[in-house]
Amino acid sequence: MKLWPNVPGKKVENATLYTGFAGKYMTVANLFIKYRAVGISVTLLKYDLYCRNVIRITKKKIMLKRLLAPAIFILVLITGNPFQTNAQTCDPITRSQLKEMLIQLGFEVKVLEATPGKEKFEVKHVKDGFNVPVGYEISASTNYIWLTVNLGNKFDDYSSKNAQLIRQNGIIQPCQFYVTESGRLMMGLAIENRGVNNALLRNKIETITAKVAETNTYWKSN
Repeated sequence: MKLWPNVPGKKVENATLYTGFAGKYMTVANLFIKYRAVGISVTLLKYDLYCRNVIRITKKKIMLKRLLAPAIFILVLITGNPFQTNAQTCDPITRSQLKEMLIQLGFEVKVLEATPGKEKFEVKHVKDGFNVPVGYEISASTNYIWLTVNLGNKFDDYSSKNAQLIRQNGIIQPCQFYVTESGRLMMGLAIENRGVNNALLRNKIETITAKVAETNTYWKSN
């Protein structure tokens, strides 16, 4: 009696079982391969149709741009550039506009000088526990807006405080300490009078009031 190769103890007739199983396995494998081939073919067909559609849409866009370009060019020639936006004005503000800005920022404005062309205003601010009255005026040339704070009488000419204040000027700039002809110690901040708006003015107010508070040990009298 012959035995099935490599399968000790199995009879030849049992080989039909293995053959039948292998045949079924091969049939399933062939179907799987055919199914995958059909799937790939469908995918390639879809991709080809997609590419054709993209090319067709791109051509339409190019044609549309070519048609619109002359029309836009003619529109610009007739009406000027319709897409150009207006730049922010850089005109200097007037003294009345300066007062109005301070009111718009919510401050109570006191008029220190009402002479036309010399108007000066004051707003009492509070910064880090310090009362900081800031004066506002526009220079005679109207090129600058001055924010000033009166810090009291100047120190004696031979006081070491003066040298300390000068050194602080290099730290607190663009603010600066200075002394008036009448002997008052001041801190000032000059703003170029171009393109000034409420936001810029508020920022400069914050700057000078903060510097006054930060340097209190230098300008306060003992």
